[in-house]
Amino acid sequence: MKIPLSRMRVTLLAALFSLVCVLFGLRLIKMQIVEKAHYDELANKSTSRKQVVTAARGEIVDRYGRPMAINRTGFNVVLDKAFLTRGRENEVILRLIEIMQAAGEDWIDNLPLTDAQPIAFSGGSGDISRLKTAAGVNQAATAEDVWYWLVNERFGLADYTFEQQRLIAGVRYEMEQRGFNYETPYTFAEDISIDTITKIKENSYDLPGVDVQESSIREYACGDLAPHIIGRIGPIYPDELEEYSERGYAANETVGKEGIEKAFESELRGESGERQIYFRNNAVVDVVETKAPRPGNTVVLTIDKEMQRVVQESLERNIKLMRQTTTVNAGKDATVGSAVVIHVPTGDVLASANYPSYNLATYKEDYEKNLNDPEQPFFDRALQGTYAPGSCFKPCVATGALNEGIATRDTIVNCTGRYMYFAPSYTPSCLYVNGPINVVDALRVSCNYYFYEQGRLLGIDKIDEYAKGFGLGEYTGIELPEQKGRRAGPEYRKSIGQEWYPGDVIQAAIGQSDNKFTPIQIATYCATIANGGKRMRTHMVKSVVSYNFDEVIEEVEPEVAYDMQLADGVIDVVKEGMVAAAGPSGTSLGKFNGYGVTVAAKTGSPQVTETEINSVYIAFAPAENPEVAVAVVIEKGGQGYTGVPIAKDVFDQYFFSDKNAQTPQQKETPLP
Repeated sequence: MKIPLSRMRVTLLAALFSLVCVLFGLRLIKMQIVEKAHYDELANKSTSRKQVVTAARGEIVDRYGRPMAINRTGFNVVLDKAFLTRGRENEVILRLIEIMQAAGEDWIDNLPLTDAQPIAFSGGSGDISRLKTAAGVNQAATAEDVWYWLVNERFGLADYTFEQQRLIAGVRYEMEQRGFNYETPYTFAEDISIDTITKIKENSYDLPGVDVQESSIREYACGDLAPHIIGRIGPIYPDELEEYSERGYAANETVGKEGIEKAFESELRGESGERQIYFRNNAVVDVVETKAPRPGNTVVLTIDKEMQRVVQESLERNIKLMRQTTTVNAGKDATVGSAVVIHVPTGDVLASANYPSYNLATYKEDYEKNLNDPEQPFFDRALQGTYAPGSCFKPCVATGALNEGIATRDTIVNCTGRYMYFAPSYTPSCLYVNGPINVVDALRVSCNYYFYEQGRLLGIDKIDEYAKGFGLGEYTGIELPEQKGRRAGPEYRKSIGQEWYPGDVIQAAIGQSDNKFTPIQIATYCATIANGGKRMRTHMVKSVVSYNFDEVIEEVEPEVAYDMQLADGVIDVVKEGMVAAAGPSGTSLGKFNGYGVTVAAKTGSPQVTETEINSVYIAFAPAENPEVAVAVVIEKGGQGYTGVPIAKDVFDQYFFSDKNAQTPQQKETPLP
């Protein structure tokens, strides 16, 4: 009898299946009995991974050790990949966010997309560009294109509501940007409250991989004090990762972004520690610290914290007062300014202030407002702004004329009110008809005619030489980024494709023409006059010491950047003229009449446009043995004397900070 083909196929398949089952069973018996010891050994074998432990950041203090940027103990919420169950990332993050929302806590979310529909880009152009790069789309892609990638391709969020998608995506995107992996935990939130810690601990079963860790929190003793100097810290951005990785940084570390925080990053950072995490059966069984972190060093600034406060408040108060009480072209339109105070013998910057400014403590909250403010609070005018010095340049020309023998103290120039040397094509005027006048009185009343003549005789090459010697249009040596500025002359004109005319020299001689200098250069120039032509390197850092102050790592010694080697008596004559300018009949409006120390000063009113005049003021004291120099620049300040009250506040603080004192006070002893 013939067996049907279909039944034969079934029989063969059944036999084959039975054979496979027998073979599988034999293999299983072998594994469980014969090779049991081998597989037990594999199961029990531990693996481990290294994890970096970030060191506490070094502190920043003023010259007397008073805190400016310090650390305090706080608690951060951290996601650790070693403990985070794979596949539950979105669930865990959403639950954590719900706890944070209920507690009113903030968490880190730098995803540059709006949190409402229709989805759109937000934040800075650099942040948006980084997001597009991460998404693998071209720079012309829309927010919808990027959002689709985040939700559907990258993070698997299709089953969540839009609000949940945006919350989870914000965290997961930042985790990737910060290099989240087994060696690099992710800081989800910083400085949370004790109540929030309790809630997280209570829900720990639903939050695998979520931990609360004690951490060092950066805190600014006075957030609005010297923010441009201190700077800020922030995360390592993806385009910085390669550079910092080569320097031994983990992707989740915080680094200096601006100011001293950035310039002294290597000193402030400290040395990271390490810990080893041991796993068995895919579970963590032990964590061992293998290298303790070493805190960063302390940076001691030259800044006097109290002087800095006085200068900032004085700038703000006087600019606001000018707007309320003065007329157009006399300060009514003034909105911004800066002031720099220098210790004459050493070149130490005691204060460097800008108005308007910003608060480091509320940097993130105020970022958009400050970024869009037309007065640019983030701009460090003291180091980055450049201004014509106006008549404050005249002591430079006086120094050159006296030192070159073109003039003496008693050389007389007859001021007729209009300078006719280049007539009829060019006949610039003087504010007054001063008649016969010498250099001392020319400085006292700021006679343009006198300096037209001396500038013409001196010539632009010599004017340039002396201006350079005083540090104008030169880098000061400050530890932070600064503009170089420029000196007027044929070389600059040629560089911009324009011609230099013979008559330009007399405008350069009164601080106009193409002269543009930073306030810190102008303050350095003033201090150099006070120091007899010896220019000190200007600096803001006094020393770097160990975190516990038991070792001086680096000390910045006073350094002569340039000695002009002026002839005997030259600076004495210039100082005499500047003392007269600060006196009863000078351009300082008698503000220092009967003052406890002798002040030397010069006003400047550089014309920016037909209707815009800046205010520039320089002063130092005591004139006979100078200790402190100050430069004030107020945009649209109208007249040089509008800076006088600010300079007076500086001298009051330096010499008479005890309000009842009648004589200059002995200063505190600075740190090494």
